[in-house]
Amino acid sequence: MAAIVEDSLDSLLTGDLSDFTQQRAAILEPAYKSYLLSTDFREDSPRPSSTYLLPSSEVVVLISRCPETETATDLHITKLSDTFADNFIGYCPEEKCVVFKGERGLIDDFIDFTESVAGEKEVTVILKAPEQIRLPLGGLEHGLKYEEFVARVEVLECALWIGNSPSEQEEGGIRFTNLATDPKLPEPVTSKRVPTPDYVHVTDDNSLSLEGLSNINSTNIRSPMTGASSPLSDPPPSPLIHTPSSPLSDPPSDIDEISLHNWDDLHALSSSSSEGGETPPSLREWE
Repeated sequence: MAAIVEDSLDSLLTGDLSDFTQQRAAILEPAYKSYLLSTDFREDSPRPSSTYLLPSSEVVVLISRCPETETATDLHITKLSDTFADNFIGYCPEEKCVVFKGERGLIDDFIDFTESVAGEKEVTVILKAPEQIRLPLGGLEHGLKYEEFVARVEVLECALWIGNSPSEQEEGGIRFTNLATDPKLPEPVTSKRVPTPDYVHVTDDNSLSLEGLSNINSTNIRSPMTGASSPLSDPPPSPLIHTPSSPLSDPPSDIDEISLHNWDDLHALSSSSSEGGETPPSLREWE
């Protein structure tokens, strides 16, 4: 069963997510052990991952809830024309929520930007971690630390509602989309090409299979993580896991999808247009 949590963003900032973290670790730790024992790695240096903005017509959100408590029990976020796609953001007009589906290493910037769009309005979150890992297109290089490994293989699904009333939520979603595509930015948060699918291999037995993956460049590979901490902080590896110390080489800077640095521009733009509200702490500062 996938790990899922639902609450206000403020509550998640201070709440106890130990169960959620343990459920994630049960999937990620065995997979990392398999990675450490593997001998089949890509040889080239991967490019950083990036997200792209879907048009609302392509965003599909399915939420299952408990009949008695109305608590979310499952969440499925997909791209209509490619159900295997990930590393995207968007707005779902039917559910009136802003969405993210992608690698763990990309979600903090998405949350930061959504917080700045929301301003003083309350933000409600449903966050789901996967039951299995996903290997990025092109495979993994040697020497990833546990946090770097998790940032690349764990695909999270996240739905956020800005405000409490349907009208507020609709307004928040439209504002999110408008700011994400603002022409004042150096590069609008849109993709001029269809992203290459990165669902090359998914495992459901906590094992890794890197054989057969060609050493090609991938736009969906995560760059080295910072040492930041959050409730989405990658579950700490057990003492039995030995983490390699070899650093990653710097990835190339040319990215033909949305560059991660654009989130900083988006964050500044949305903050300046907010009504004086302070931006809540980053996910990286949770815990």
